[in-house]
Amino acid sequence: MYTTTYQLKDNRSYNVTSTLIRNQRCDHWIRTFVPSSLPGQFTLGNIKRYIGVQSYTVQVMTTNYNQFAMVFFKKVYKNQEYFKITLYGRTKQLPTALKEYFTGFAKSLGLTNDHIIFPVPTDQCIDDK
Repeated sequence: MYTTTYQLKDNRSYNVTSTLIRNQRCDHWIRTFVPSSLPGQFTLGNIKRYIGVQSYTVQVMTTNYNQFAMVFFKKVYKNQEYFKITLYGRTKQLPTALKEYFTGFAKSLGLTNDHIIFPVPTDQCIDDK
């Protein structure tokens, strides 16, 4: 389990801070997502800093703003295309119906059960601010 915070900036871009436990330590990284011409779609700011990344697109698929958001990520790295879909929740425990909806959507993208995980809730790093 990890935590990600989206902080809206005055220019309508987002500072995105993620934190997770890695090698028994809290690891933090910050990215900037810049709005594209399409509503709910963003690109990775300062992309030249990420060696080998040719494009990186973030698309909000659905959200109710106060409980969850499903976000689609697509990147081209060294001429290979990769994608992931993430279900963000405001709490560590998400309703079963929401997880089932997410699973159905992920499968509609061609993913299988082997590709879909729901991390075990943890307090380490997640609750540290």
